[in-house]
Amino acid sequence: MAQIGYTAAETLLKLLRSSRGIENALAQICLREDMQIPAIAENQTQGQNVASDLAEKNQAVRYPALYVYCDKAQNTLREKFRSFSGTARLNIEIRASKEKLDGLERLLHLYVDAVTQVLTQSRGDWGQGICYSGAYEVQVAAAKAGGANYIQSAKVVLEVGVSQA
Repeated sequence: MAQIGYTAAETLLKLLRSSRGIENALAQICLREDMQIPAIAENQTQGQNVASDLAEKNQAVRYPALYVYCDKAQNTLREKFRSFSGTARLNIEIRASKEKLDGLERLLHLYVDAVTQVLTQSRGDWGQGICYSGAYEVQVAAAKAGGANYIQSAKVVLEVGVSQA
């Protein structure tokens, strides 16, 4: 089961890093909103589940940052005679930081918009027996101290269907 979640999260991470991924979506939003938004470089997208305070203590973290991970895989055996046939719940945690609270939440929502735009364009077969229907949920946390004085995060949660022999 652990390999199922890891594979699904890595597949999603590759989609976000691809040429049609987060950088492209942010460029479109910058044009639409007529504003500059700090880019999310490939080294700012991580395939791990780590709290922001712990990440800041143990790594050189640059914001904005994306963390992609699977927190649940469920083998429901929808397809008989498969070793795994069920779902994997994936999370994309987006973290933004600013010196002042003004505009932090707006900035975070623009990053969420970019992530959901990539997801909308990625409906369907992701390969390796992983299929995404297009549904997701967004959860926004309150701002707190951290990063460049203040940090705020949002989580985009989605389920993918997984079928493997």
